[in-house]
Amino acid sequence: MEAPTPSRAERLFHLGADATSRTFQLPDDGSRWYVCPLCLLGFSEDDIGTDLTEEHVPPKSVGGAVLLLTCRSCNNSAGHTIDAAIADRDHIESFAQGISGTAEYTGRARLKLGDAEVTVDVETGPNGVRLNVVRGRTGPTDLEALRAAFDAAVEAGTSDGLAFTLTPRRRVHTRQASIGDLKSAYLLAFTKFGYKYGTSAALSVVREQIDSPESKVVDHFFFPMPDHDREGMILVTSEPCVALLVMLPDRAVLLPFPFDGGPEDPYGQIASLGGPINFKGHPVPWPTEPEYVLDRPGASGS
Repeated sequence: MEAPTPSRAERLFHLGADATSRTFQLPDDGSRWYVCPLCLLGFSEDDIGTDLTEEHVPPKSVGGAVLLLTCRSCNNSAGHTIDAAIADRDHIESFAQGISGTAEYTGRARLKLGDAEVTVDVETGPNGVRLNVVRGRTGPTDLEALRAAFDAAVEAGTSDGLAFTLTPRRRVHTRQASIGDLKSAYLLAFTKFGYKYGTSAALSVVREQIDSPESKVVDHFFFPMPDHDREGMILVTSEPCVALLVMLPDRAVLLPFPFDGGPEDPYGQIASLGGPINFKGHPVPWPTEPEYVLDRPGASGS
């Protein structure tokens, strides 16, 4: 009888367990352990589906793919904070593109016109912007005020007085969203380079920042880069210092790479430069599955 095909989570577990066994000094008792890339706690195969969960990188809400496993505690904590902040930012960016006519958008917003403030469904497309009042979300007083404003415009024969504001329902938490990007970048780099990379001392501040998004642990890691052409790449930089620059849509995140002469604290080095930063290096593609390059037998990295 053929052995059952392992599930995706089981396959990710064994790839991680193999890399873990090569990186850490574990008891030689036949047991296999998977170490969560974020908290560095160990889990057994029995924990799959309960304490170990599949992790989308970037978050699923913005189209990320399952690359590895993280523990449920880390996954849930980030999901309610920094991953949610990324989803909110993506929603706001889509709203702005829709209102400006550069993309289609469907969602809800608050419309304020004079004394009226109502909830509306917003649809944008080739024919412009369509607003539909959501009656179940709007009180009768505001509905009456809105009707009165339109009636006054009809009576006056002009729409000059119908200036209104349209506000999306969500709010952007910029710092938390950038820390969400830091998490995505870290997990992409971890999936690429492995446990030897992720557990190096230089990455401890990154994990601490991800775990404590309300605190400022690191700075100078986030770089807006609208319209860059290297999405889906990790730039192994040589200038201004050896580090990793993970290219995300319209932005980039800097990570330490304490190998090949890279500094333990590239953030301090970048902060000391001031002004625009010109990164140079060679690109490698995002991983589509765990590669753990530095954990392979005979891999270099010092």
